[in-house]
Amino acid sequence: MRIAPLLMLIGAATALAIAAPALGTDLGNCPSPTAYAGAGTSGDPLLVSTPGNLQQFRDTSGDWGKYALLTTDIEMAGCIWGSTFGAHLVAFTGTFDGGGHVVSGLSIATSSSEPYAGFIGLLGTNGVMQDLGFTGDVTVAVAQGSDSATGYAGGLVGLTYSSTMITRSWASGQVSGTAVAVDSGGGIGGSGSGYADASVVLGGIAGYSQGTVADAYFTGSLTGVATATESGVGAPSASVYGGGIAGVLGQGSISNVYSTASTPIVSANATGGASQVNQLWSGGLLGASHGTMSNAFWDATAWPGNGSGYTGPAGTGTTAAGLATFATFGPAGGNWSITNGFPGSTTWGMCRLVNGGRPFLARFEPSSTCTAAPDAPATGPSPSGTSADTGGAVVSPAPLPTHIRVPGPFVTTGTVPSGATSVVQIATGGAASMSRLGLGRWANARVVTRCPITAHGATRTFTCTTKLGPGRWTLSTQARNGATVVASSVRRVVVKAAKPAAVTG
Repeated sequence: MRIAPLLMLIGAATALAIAAPALGTDLGNCPSPTAYAGAGTSGDPLLVSTPGNLQQFRDTSGDWGKYALLTTDIEMAGCIWGSTFGAHLVAFTGTFDGGGHVVSGLSIATSSSEPYAGFIGLLGTNGVMQDLGFTGDVTVAVAQGSDSATGYAGGLVGLTYSSTMITRSWASGQVSGTAVAVDSGGGIGGSGSGYADASVVLGGIAGYSQGTVADAYFTGSLTGVATATESGVGAPSASVYGGGIAGVLGQGSISNVYSTASTPIVSANATGGASQVNQLWSGGLLGASHGTMSNAFWDATAWPGNGSGYTGPAGTGTTAAGLATFATFGPAGGNWSITNGFPGSTTWGMCRLVNGGRPFLARFEPSSTCTAAPDAPATGPSPSGTSADTGGAVVSPAPLPTHIRVPGPFVTTGTVPSGATSVVQIATGGAASMSRLGLGRWANARVVTRCPITAHGATRTFTCTTKLGPGRWTLSTQARNGATVVASSVRRVVVKAAKPAAVTG
């Protein structure tokens, strides 16, 4: 893979571009664009407050150098963007401030005309992403009839320049990519040094990171396939770079991060020519690195190795339990800015009842009291009304529906079949006035969270923290192998603003 020269060309193309990029085809239930307020400065930001506002921002490349602020959680209800903001012709060079909010229900799927996929595709010079949570699948698929094809996909950003910042943000979903390159000449006249070069660069936070990533985490999965076919005498090359935080860390830096991603499903297939090169460089945090990394952790039980390409920092491998233990990140461990409980002035907090017991970012959780220490089991509802459901939501066969009454977030844990590669929770409902909610009302279903699978010997489990607004919800927890549902269970959840004790029945 010839990454460095390619990046030089990308930078030159971005600097010279004056036209907006061509938009890919959107699929699914995407909203109509609606105008937003604001001048686009830090003192008077563009206010993105509705799904329509976000759609409008995606469509307005002239605003990609401004300051945009998300004012509330945005649910995109199954919308699939064929292109995103920050593209190979017009990079995103402004600030996207999530305000401690989450964009969910949105997937990104770009093709050959746009090789960068992420909530932001290409984060250009001085671009900033901060305080954003993103739950959605990101896919890049590039194909080139000759020479090289390279795709970059990240849970938050596809590729970042050296003077960029991603901070206090997280992603959860599946990051995937395919690249296909075919060369039939083998160089000039069919006998030179031509080659078919197919490369995929995948990362939980950024596909290719050259800037700064600080205080971030990823809880999703990665898949990548590169195929290079040479009909002449050249040397085809197929490469996949995958990392729980970044597929490739360039000259940038990464600090205070963790990933729960499991070993990815990847393959590199080079055929034909005089010789072939197949490269699979992947790691729990990084696939390959030229940069620096500190205070970085990953679940080494789910992903046994870290980094097999180039040279660079390795990070610290731990277990799922280690990621839910304060000492891993506190002064005796990573020395993060973290509180054992809900944070006051620190960047992170830890509570067994939030985010599966792993560190959470302060901007995304209101101040409260944690009655269960991070490294002690939850024993019931907290004063803030959070309840833990440990009934085993996904088993085979699935259990009867469970009725839970909680006034806020709750934790779902369970055991998954051996054939499952992912777990998702899908919710329907949310109207506070509903007297009952039929299980057949799936037209308004939305994915509320994806749950990483943790391997413990022969037992494979998951833990999810789900936040639902007041109302009556039907929650389906599904274990999947790709698009196939391996097992599922259905429960009803009543969320009230008051603080009653948890009940079952």
